Amino acid sequence: MNKTPVAAALLFLTAGLLSAVELPESVAMTCGDIKIRLDARKRWNINRIEWKGQLVCIDTRGAHYGMTCRPAGSPHFIGSGHTESGAGEEVISIKLFADGKEVVPGTEPITGKSVGMEKVSSIYKFKVKYSFTIADNVLAERTEITSPDEAVPLRQLYCFMHPWSTRFTDYHVVSADGKKSGGKFVTDGKHRNRAFAPLICWYDAKSAIIVSTAAEKPSWSSNLQRLLWDIRSYRKDYICLVMNGVFPANTTAVCRARTAFARQKDPGKWVADAEALGEKLQSGFAAQLHE
Repeated sequence: MNKTPVAAALLFLTAGLLSAVELPESVAMTCGDIKIRLDARKRWNINRIEWKGQLVCIDTRGAHYGMTCRPAGSPHFIGSGHTESGAGEEVISIKLFADGKEVVPGTEPITGKSVGMEKVSSIYKFKVKYSFTIADNVLAERTEITSPDEAVPLRQLYCFMHPWSTRFTDYHVVSADGKKSGGKFVTDGKHRNRAFAPLICWYDAKSAIIVSTAAEKPSWSSNLQRLLWDIRSYRKDYICLVMNGVFPANTTAVCRARTAFARQKDPGKWVADAEALGEKLQSGFAAQLHE
C-alpha cells in the first residue's frame, strides 16, 4: 500500500541516532539568492524555486519536479506528485542539511552557506536516491535509480523535471555535438528540444533573468532525450532516460544536473552570458556534493 508522506514517520539521522520525526507540510530552504520549498503533497521533491525574491519555477498542483516513470501498457505516471494510478512515490528516509550538519525542520526556513537534502524512495519497482545541494548560488542535483532483479519495461522514465515559469520568453540549447539552437517560446504545446543536450538556457526579457541548467550524460540510459516542453502552464525541462524501452535488471543509472542564475538587461548579450554560466556549471560536476 502506498503511504502518504504526511502520515508516515520519516527517518532522520540526528546526533548519530535514528529517530522518527514528523515533517511539516512544507519546508523552506534558503541559501544566497536561491530559495526553494519542499512539499508533502509532492513527496518532498522541490516544489518551488525563487531567485532574488522572484518566482522562476512554479508550484501549482499539476506541475511536478523530481523523477517519475510510466510503466509499459499503463496510461499513468508514478512518482513525484503523480498518484493517478493509485500508487505514488513512497518516501523511505530524508535527511536535511545546513552547512554540512543534519537539521530537523521547524517553522522557520532552513538557511546556511550551503543547504541540501538526501532522500531515499521507492518509485514503482525502483529504489531511488535523490539529493540536492545549494551552495555558491548553484543548485546541484543527483538522482541514482536502481532496478530490481528483473527487467522493467517502460514507456517513459524522467528525472530532473523543472517546470520553469512562463515568464521566460526565450531559450537557447547547446547540443551534445556543440551545435546551438534557440528562439522564442510560443506556448503551442510542442517540444522546443528533444535530443539530449548538455546545456539548456532560459531568458525573461522583462526581468532580464537568465537560467542555465547543465546536465551530465547519465551512466545508463535507453533512447536518451532531453525534452523542453512549451505549454500554457510552464516551460518544462526534463531528462528522459527511457523512451519505450526496458530498464535492465540489477542496473543503476546515475544522473546529475546543475542550475544557476544571472541577470542581463541587454537582450543581445544574454546568450553569451548563459553559455559562460553553463561552462562553469559543467566544470563543477567533479565537485558536486553527496556523491
